[in-house]
Amino acid sequence: EKAVTKILRIICWVLLVAGWSMLFSIFTTLLSTLPILGALGNFAFFIVALVVGTTCCCAVTAVAYIRYRPLLAFVIFAV
Repeated sequence: EKAVTKILRIICWVLLVAGWSMLFSIFTTLLSTLPILGALGNFAFFIVALVVGTTCCCAVTAVAYIRYRPLLAFVIFAV
């Protein structure tokens, strides 16, 4: 049961990051018209998507933990 939970959390995190990357793909498409900024823009927006996706994942986990494990939820919120 714990292994399934961890696998599902990892899959959901990957999907969150992929979703944010797709959301930012509008900007990366616009930046790809410029030769030098294309690759740099793709990398920069991937890093932004990674940070935002990780933040969203931690926030959703913390909100869910408030119901079941309040002390652990406040530790996650503090981080």
